[in-house]
Amino acid sequence: MKSRERAKMEAEITKILEASRSVLTGHFVGTSGNHLDTYVNKNDVSVNPEDVSRIGHFMAKLFKDKGIDAVVGPATAGIPFSQMTALHLQRMTRKKVLSLYTDKEGDNQVWKRGYDKKVAGKRVLAVEDILTTGGSLKQVVELIKKAGGIPVGATALVNRDSTLVTSDSVGAPLDALLNFQLKSYKEGEVP
Repeated sequence: MKSRERAKMEAEITKILEASRSVLTGHFVGTSGNHLDTYVNKNDVSVNPEDVSRIGHFMAKLFKDKGIDAVVGPATAGIPFSQMTALHLQRMTRKKVLSLYTDKEGDNQVWKRGYDKKVAGKRVLAVEDILTTGGSLKQVVELIKKAGGIPVGATALVNRDSTLVTSDSVGAPLDALLNFQLKSYKEGEVP
């Protein structure tokens, strides 16, 4: 994506987050257990299908030339982004693109419903809503590989720390719609 087009996309995503009042400041404890001074509440974004569709459109646009056969997101927050990204990829490429998801059991992402068989031999894009540590996205990429799929990319609405969560750390080429440098603190390190 060209830099001017990228800047326009980032401005539109920022407007979506602002309009839904999704960026909150204060003291929060993330699912990773880290303490955060800024929280991006994807729940306020995901209730508006038009916003989710627009986000899925941008995710699809980043990877439209990668020959993607399936999009996989972790349950539950990754599901709407997986569905809309797959829909927009189908429209852009005029080929069938599956929308699948993993389930959470304890701290792990797992395949259910035979979805692992649906990614075998396929070119797959992993999608997520908000990346704090990248743990769920990394698990999804690992599951894709174990099922015989080819993870050709990974994306998210927001990467909270692009120095921590990288292509190397998630196991696939990562391109988030927005990259923030937001602080997070371990228990006992909170200022």
